Formats: sequence, C-alpha cells, structure tokens
Amino acid sequence: NAEVVSLSIVTSGGLTGSVEGISDGICTVSRWGAPGLETNQWVMNGPMSEWTYFFSFKWENFHAMNEFAAYETGENFRVPMDLLEWPGWGELYKGLFNQRIYVGPPL
Repeated sequence: NAEVVSLSIVTSGGLTGSVEGISDGICTVSRWGAPGLETNQWVMNGPMSEWTYFFSFKWENFHAMNEFAAYETGENFRVPMDLLEWPGWGELYKGLFNQRIYVGPPL
C-alpha cells in the first residue's frame, strides 16, 4: 500500500498551498493546453489547482515564448517522479515555480 504524503507550503508573501505525492515514487502532475502528455512537455509538479495554473503562467498570452491555455483545458497525470526533470540552466527559474519537464513516454 502506498502512503499519501502531504506537505504544506508557506511562501514569504504568506501564500499557502500544498503538494501531495505518493511515497512509492509516483506523483501527480498537471498541465494545460492540448490533451495528453507527450515526452519533453512542461508540467506542473502537483495536481490541478488555481495555484499550479497561476505558476504555470498559461493564463498569460503576452509573452512570445508562452502559449495561452484556459484553466478548463487542464489535466492531471500520475507519473513516476524519476521521469520529471528540472529545467536546464537557461530556464532554471521555471523550476522555482514548480515547473518540470516530463521525459517519459506519451500518455
């Protein structure tokens, strides 16, 4: 049996949230946009919520590198934690927003 682990997070601005995972190495990630999950796509570490959507920056459409996606297009996926990678040096700041790159097979 897997044990559910919950971690509360409080930021310096006083915002709170939580990240839930499974202790057997499987976690929930979320993403917005086209359905499904493909290799090398960006995901949010954690289930769909207003916070993960906010920190995904999919709500904004004025940045050339971002493609807007409505909240309603979001999906959750259960993936092995070892198939999530931190962004490389050029985009390391995205990891601080809890964004990861999924490197597993398409789902």
